[in-house]
Amino acid sequence: MLSLIRIIYQSLSGPEGGIPKVIIISPPVIGNLSGFMSMYYNKRKDESKKLAQYHKTFCEQFGCNFIDSNEFLKTCEPDGLHINRESQRLLGIKVAEEVRKIFL
Repeated sequence: MLSLIRIIYQSLSGPEGGIPKVIIISPPVIGNLSGFMSMYYNKRKDESKKLAQYHKTFCEQFGCNFIDSNEFLKTCEPDGLHINRESQRLLGIKVAEEVRKIFL
């Protein structure tokens, strides 16, 4: 992630040729996994619970904006990894709010 942030910051493609603003969105914690998905992701459930704090700390260190999607999203059936249409709508609203805070 640090490599990507360096590339973005060095691009000077932000407003008036400055450093761009970056928003990092931590994904929701892995939910109840379906049989097929549990073969691949069951051991990742505990790791997924730590991602938000890791991303928040990273953002604080490198000047990125941060959204913890766990505050308003949960994964859904049938697989426990993805979000549904309503959650996508909520995510869009939260991203728009964050963009407004940054630029207005």
